[in-house]
Amino acid sequence: IIGAGLLMIWANQLARLTFVKGHLIIPAVVLFVFMGAWMSGNQIGDWVTVMAFGVLGYVMKESGLPRPPLILGFILGPIMENSLFITNQAYGSVGWLLRPVCLILVCMIVGTVVYSIWVGHRRRQRPSSARGAEAETYDWRWSLPVVLVIFAGSVYVVGQAFAWPFDAAMFPIAIGVPALVLGLLGVVEDHRSRVRGRGKGHVFDHGVRGAALFILSLLFLIGATVVLGQRLALPLFIALYLVVWGRYTWPFALTYAAAGWLFLYLMFDQLVHVVWYPSLLFD
Repeated sequence: IIGAGLLMIWANQLARLTFVKGHLIIPAVVLFVFMGAWMSGNQIGDWVTVMAFGVLGYVMKESGLPRPPLILGFILGPIMENSLFITNQAYGSVGWLLRPVCLILVCMIVGTVVYSIWVGHRRRQRPSSARGAEAETYDWRWSLPVVLVIFAGSVYVVGQAFAWPFDAAMFPIAIGVPALVLGLLGVVEDHRSRVRGRGKGHVFDHGVRGAALFILSLLFLIGATVVLGQRLALPLFIALYLVVWGRYTWPFALTYAAAGWLFLYLMFDQLVHVVWYPSLLFD
C-alpha cells in the first residue's frame, strides 16, 4: 500500500527516467540487483543464479516466450502445491473440482485460453502489411530449442511423478501435463513457422553480440569480486562500463564510480553491516 501510494505521488518524476540515457541507468541497476541478490544469502552462488536467470530471460525474450508466467509460477508454485495438498485432504482428490469457486475459475481459465487462441488465429490471418507492429517478433531458431527443452522437461517430470505416491505426484502431474501439451503445440507451431519461413531473422541477427559482451562483462564483475571484493569490484565495473560502453570520459566515469563506492560504504557497510565476500587480496 505504501509503495503504491508513493508511486502515484512520484509517477511524473519517475516517468522522466525514460529521457535518461540507458548507459547512465544500467550501472546503478546492476549495483542494486547484485547487492540485493547478495543479501539473500551472502554467497557468490547467488550472483551466479542471477546471471543464469538473466540469460534465461534474454533467451525467452528472443524466443517470443512470455516471462511473467515464469516469475509468477516461480513465486506462487510452492503456495499452489501446499494449497492443493490441503484441498485434497479436505475435499478429496476430485470433489473439490465441483465446488462453485473452482468451477468459476475453470470457466475463466478455459475462456481465456480459447480467447487467446482465437485472437492469435485472427492475427495470423491478417497480411503482414496490415499487422505492422504486430508482425512476427520472434525467431523459430531461438524458440524451437527452448520449447523442445520445455517439452522434454515436462515428459521427464510427468514420467517421474507417476512412480511417486499420489499426494507427492498430484502437483507435478497437474503442472506437467498441461506443460507437455502446450510444449507439443509450441513445437508444432515453430515447425510450421520454419517451413513457411515466418518469424525469421527479426531478432536472431541483432543484439546477440551486444548481449553476449554484456554477459561477459558481468562475469568479469563476478571474477573481480573474487579477487577484490564487492566494494572495489562494483565501482570498477561502473567505471569501465561507462568508458567502454557509454563512451563517457574517465573523469565522469570515476566520479560515478566514486558515488557508487560511497553508496556501498554508507548503505551496506555502515547501515546494513552486510557480510562482504572474503576477497583474495583484501580482508
